[in-house]
Amino acid sequence: MNLSSLKPLVLDTQKYNALMEYLDFRIDRESKQLEDVTDPVQIYREQGMIKAYRRLKSLRDEVLASDK
Repeated sequence: MNLSSLKPLVLDTQKYNALMEYLDFRIDRESKQLEDVTDPVQIYREQGMIKAYRRLKSLRDEVLASDK
């Protein structure tokens, strides 16, 4: 995949900050749900979602590093 196509998103501070705020919201929400879950499968699912959101938070670094 060509990460440079994501440059307009990560370089637009307003849009990128909105995305980061949304990801923080989702991480917080999933963390709260994780506290209430007892089913092991659901626990793994919640943990996976949190991991995916955290990975997206490093999007800017990945895109900018792909230029080098």
